[in-house]
Amino acid sequence: MPLLPLLPESGIPRIDIQTKRMPMSPSAETMALSNVRQMEAYNYSKAMGVAFEQSRINNSIREARLKAKARATERYLKATNNAYRKNTRAAQRVTIQNRNRFTKHIARNYLGMGRDLYN
Repeated sequence: MPLLPLLPESGIPRIDIQTKRMPMSPSAETMALSNVRQMEAYNYSKAMGVAFEQSRINNSIREARLKAKARATERYLKATNNAYRKNTRAAQRVTIQNRNRFTKHIARNYLGMGRDLYN
């Protein structure tokens, strides 16, 4: 096979292809319809962006719902704790009153003490 002859220098500086970067994906208006792969990549990236945005919105809504549920649970527990304390105090109050009544009953009926001696 014969060797190809060397071309003479043209005087144009060399372009180092490895240092060039690929351009950013152009918008759909500027892209040629004949470049199907480029259109598919553009559409795929747009779909990924939409999906990411929707996922972010769903996550923020979910977090807001969880926070609201936690606040409602906290309010419920606080209310039931307060009700428990009130009921406990009421039961203690009744117990103390009954104990005092029983003591007065014993003092009056069995020990003969009148109301003037025991208050």
